[in-house]
Amino acid sequence: MAAMRASVEEALLLAQSRAREAEDVLGTYDRHMEDAVLRGMRLLDSSRVRESKSRARLEKAEQAVLETERRSHGKETAELQALSLVLAGAYEEMRTSEEETQRHSTLLQELEVLVEPIL
Repeated sequence: MAAMRASVEEALLLAQSRAREAEDVLGTYDRHMEDAVLRGMRLLDSSRVRESKSRARLEKAEQAVLETERRSHGKETAELQALSLVLAGAYEEMRTSEEETQRHSTLLQELEVLVEPIL
């Protein structure tokens, strides 16, 4: 009887030890997932800020082109050509920042899909 009792106690201690290990692993996993979600949110926030700044630069470049066209009565000038290049760069920057924001948004959504079943 004593041997059986010792065996049961040993099995109980082993089960408790494994339960603690499992809790540690889950705790580590939770921390890693929280870190990943926070990094994803920071990426999305920073790309949204870049997109907003790009939009403002684009609007400023568009306005400068319109004002220059108005002043030059639609004639092609060196200033207008230079502003057109600035405008093209602003359009490219805006397109790139929109794509980056979309990628980060998708990344965060996919991360949410991974985490949701666990919650």
